[in-house]
Amino acid sequence: MKKFILLSVVLLPFFSMADARLKEYEFVRSASRIKTSDSYSSIALDLEFYRHLDNNYSNLLIIDENNSAVPFAVTDLKEKKSFTREIIRANKITAFSVDQKKNCANLTVTLEQENTVNAIEFETDISRFDKKISITFYDADGKVIRKDSNLALYQYDRIFGKPLLRFGTIKTAGMDIVINNFIEEQKSSYTAETVSGNERSSTQNIRKIEFKFKKLKVLEIQNIQSSTAAQKITVDLPEISRINTENETKIETDAAFAPVSGLEISADDKYFSRLMRITFVDADGKNIMQTHAHISQDVKSVFIPQQRCAKYIICIVNNDDAPLKNIKLKWQMNKKVMVMAPNSAQQLKIYYGGKAEKKNYDLEKYVDHLPHEENIFRLEKGVKSPFYAPEIPRDKIYSYIMWAVLGMAAFILLAIIIKLLMSSDGEPKTDLQDMD
Repeated sequence: MKKFILLSVVLLPFFSMADARLKEYEFVRSASRIKTSDSYSSIALDLEFYRHLDNNYSNLLIIDENNSAVPFAVTDLKEKKSFTREIIRANKITAFSVDQKKNCANLTVTLEQENTVNAIEFETDISRFDKKISITFYDADGKVIRKDSNLALYQYDRIFGKPLLRFGTIKTAGMDIVINNFIEEQKSSYTAETVSGNERSSTQNIRKIEFKFKKLKVLEIQNIQSSTAAQKITVDLPEISRINTENETKIETDAAFAPVSGLEISADDKYFSRLMRITFVDADGKNIMQTHAHISQDVKSVFIPQQRCAKYIICIVNNDDAPLKNIKLKWQMNKKVMVMAPNSAQQLKIYYGGKAEKKNYDLEKYVDHLPHEENIFRLEKGVKSPFYAPEIPRDKIYSYIMWAVLGMAAFILLAIIIKLLMSSDGEPKTDLQDMD
């Protein structure tokens, strides 16, 4: 028995050294090779990883079956096709006037200098419209250089939620814009019936809506071709609760600390226009930021800042309208992968979570330009790492030492009291007893 204890004491430091690098990681997942490959391979990050990884992915480590670290780098998975990106430049307007006559509005716009333009953006609160517009373009000397007629402006062509009128690219110093059907009639009808259902009556309402806009911007939109783009994926974040209050719909969603970049919202309602705000909540329940957006039957995509958080609180302001029916949320984000250097490992252990120092590999410097294969490894579910031993904060160590000292002092005092009681032989003798 003594030999076993001595052997354990001698070997204990070696076991501790072997697991020292793993004690900082709280969880572990196994990955098994299912396909042979001599090239770079990758494993996708999922919600299970995002819940426990920090922003720099420093608390992430990959070990092969020989207990050797596998170099890796985290990057966005790139599309294998080209895409078009729009670059928007606004021109400064020095003069602007509006002249309305009956159902026609004439707008005169003068630019600061002659510039290339191909679009006009209108900022309006009106959600349904269909306008026919004519434009006359002038050069710096006031001469007519082109006339465009019957240009269509309607709510379905928008940038950032604002109506956009597109036309052929032209270099101009000013323009006259004519909106022909400035006041538009919109008809709505409904059918009513008695309680018994025997009588039915139809009613038609006609509303005259004036096309009022707050701002007007003259733009040049350039299409830039790019050969690479981050691949977008749609994820279903777990919904915590959904409540319809007096004037808003409140939806709480588990954000899982995923780097979400967009939200697609849909409802069964045919026509709607609502204000929506999204609150970002951290792990301690504190609000860290808030963003606002306008959603309608035509604008359902919302940009989300890539602020990782524990929970989203979505509030849709209904005002006097009924809550939207069957609201569905689809979250979008860039697909991120762990790209690994070529290796022949059949089994991998991926340690993650906890607090660890970032590992620096050369692979990080050129990972964006490396082709790599997916689906080389099959990833298992995460479990608690048996090597996890987080470092105890210094203030807690002092607290443990203080309680240990107090406990030891109390034990010693109790031992002294028990010894005194046991050494006492009955009641102590008095002076009168000694005289007898």
